[in-house]
Amino acid sequence: MNVGSMVVALGERRTRLAVYVAVVVVLSLALGFQAVTAGGTTTTTSDDGRWTPTSTPGDATGTTNGSTDSSATDSAVDRTGVLVTVQSYGGFGQNNGRAVVVNDGGVVWSFAPEDSRVFDAEMLENGHVLVSYATALPASECPERTLEYKDDRCVRNNVVELDYETKDEVWAYRWYDAFITHHEVHDADRLPNGETAIVDMGNDRAFVVNESKDVVWNWSAREHIGPGSDFWEKYGGPERPRPESDWTHMNDIDQLADGDFSLSIRNFDVVLEVNRSTKEIERVVGEVRGGKDVEGREPILDDQHNPMWVSSEHVLVADSEADRIVEVNASTQAVVWSYGDGLLWPRDADRLPNGNTLVTNSLRYEVEEVTPDGEVVWRYRVAWNGKRGIPYEADRVQLPEEPDGMPTLGDRASDAATTSGASTSTGTAAPEATGAPSETAAPQATGSDGGSGAGSDAGGSAAGDDGSGGGVVERLAGYAYLYLPFWVGGVELALVGVGVLVGVVAVLDGVAFAIGRFRDVNA
Repeated sequence: MNVGSMVVALGERRTRLAVYVAVVVVLSLALGFQAVTAGGTTTTTSDDGRWTPTSTPGDATGTTNGSTDSSATDSAVDRTGVLVTVQSYGGFGQNNGRAVVVNDGGVVWSFAPEDSRVFDAEMLENGHVLVSYATALPASECPERTLEYKDDRCVRNNVVELDYETKDEVWAYRWYDAFITHHEVHDADRLPNGETAIVDMGNDRAFVVNESKDVVWNWSAREHIGPGSDFWEKYGGPERPRPESDWTHMNDIDQLADGDFSLSIRNFDVVLEVNRSTKEIERVVGEVRGGKDVEGREPILDDQHNPMWVSSEHVLVADSEADRIVEVNASTQAVVWSYGDGLLWPRDADRLPNGNTLVTNSLRYEVEEVTPDGEVVWRYRVAWNGKRGIPYEADRVQLPEEPDGMPTLGDRASDAATTSGASTSTGTAAPEATGAPSETAAPQATGSDGGSGAGSDAGGSAAGDDGSGGGVVERLAGYAYLYLPFWVGGVELALVGVGVLVGVVAVLDGVAFAIGRFRDVNA
């Protein structure tokens, strides 16, 4: 190559570099603009009037989009809205969870225990709030027996009754265990007689304590569903590989109307009804993971959370790994209603008196209310201090933890669930929606033929026939968003992707140019 050709090539190279730099600068400015303008309030109202101006989630200790914790400044205490527990913000390994009460699109009350993950909370009849959370502790604060497996840390599980107004501790039950992950207390319920029922995930047991903190009832999974038990002989189940492993992942306990207990055994894919007096298993909802009757097809439930018995025969379950909510006839094992549109790893579902369902959509970082036909009435996005939160459960403040006589949806006409458009059901007094209407448009209801997975009467279909919320790509995106700032969405990820692609092209172009010059010089 002669000198003239080299000059021309160098000029072309500089032009390409200028283009690369210009593209990166434009993308950076666009991302910066998105970050600056992401805050503030939503002012768009949709045609049907369901969307009204509101602030994006936050509280008084953070600056996320301007929302405040009014309980810190107002003399009147607001006991309306939805009580939401947030496991953590900004990642599963974070210990910064909290319980919040949300009303009119903002946080009106919050409780944030230090270095903790928060899983369960319920309003009590006396006006107090019962909160279950796990606190990560350094070895210096741990009992010696808890350090056998990991010698640098442990977890303290806390079931605490708080005065709602002052947040002072009124009553508490605590115990220590090994490391925090899969050893966190996930649920505790105050019983009508004043006792408290608790699930102990780390020790694969459920137990009840009285007001004096004495254990008055204890149920061991190792004894009743482990190898050698009648349950194991009949159904089988997953093996317990080693001490401190996550064998059962027992995550919920509720007392039923007849006094029996409902237990959710997540890693077995079943909900059990246990007789309190005899401790015998009286009913099994779902099919045991790895059991004798499930091979070759999907089970009815898959890594479920927070079952709610809406009648003596029907149980509403967050079918988490299947990305859907199901109502199951416990006697026939038939899925009689399901909802999955837009869901990613939901972990709680409560039936409301009006027939709607309150859903905690954990990997979409949202709580929403949907009609029987799958229409979204309102949606609340969980975030604090610029980070997405992982909601675990949500309850209507005005309703008891286990309300009686909630509507069942299995007896609805099948055509009612396959009709799109506005539903005749109305939303309860709710937190206002956050986000533009296009982001929260009502899902199109489908039947049981594998459509979008919105509200449907599934009849007696097997699990999975009626569709579910997310796929592999959506699940990966859900995890990715968790570790990114709250303002990052699909557009921002696309901009970053284009920027990375331009950078790769620029590097390859530079390598090719250098190789070409080397060859020319040595030709």
